Amino acid sequence: MSVATSLWTKVFPQISVLNNPSQAEVRSFAAFEEKTAASGAPCYYTRKAGSRSAKSTFVYEDNGFKVGRFQQKADSDLTKLALETVHGQMGKVDWLSFDRMIGSNAQMQFHVRLLIPKQYARIALLWFQTLFPAGSAQRNPAKEPDILTIYFPQWLEHASASAKERLPERMILVNPEAGINYVLGVDYVGETKMSFLR
Repeated sequence: MSVATSLWTKVFPQISVLNNPSQAEVRSFAAFEEKTAASGAPCYYTRKAGSRSAKSTFVYEDNGFKVGRFQQKADSDLTKLALETVHGQMGKVDWLSFDRMIGSNAQMQFHVRLLIPKQYARIALLWFQTLFPAGSAQRNPAKEPDILTIYFPQWLEHASASAKERLPERMILVNPEAGINYVLGVDYVGETKMSFLR
């Protein structure tokens, strides 16, 4: 049984999103966590995971996709529960959306989008400086990106007791065919970078 296509969406009109705020705005959102270095650069601490783990990576695909070393295949039941849990929690937080481009060659460019709760602005601040800016057409929240990452560290905070029992606290859920990544229960900036490179 496959997971409904409607659960693998790249557009979320039902959530409150601040679309592509400036670098200065994002740094101000993250100020409550910032330790400023002597050079004036912002520094932040990860609280939910210090490094990435392939063991927490679940790959979903209908067509017999072979998972990578140490990764796990995500079965339909687990995937459906995880997506329904995330979508049910998304309306409870304020989101930031960032559109960037991977690649500078027009023939090999990918439009990528990061959706992340505003309280984790520090992750976006560190990530979006590593990629090329997106044009105004790509910054339209109704336009689907090539690759989407939904980054939700507190995804189980308000979930039902039965969902908390069945789902891992940390879960990187990947649908390679749809170009969608869910980074759940992690607040490490490296997972953002890996989600788009994967």
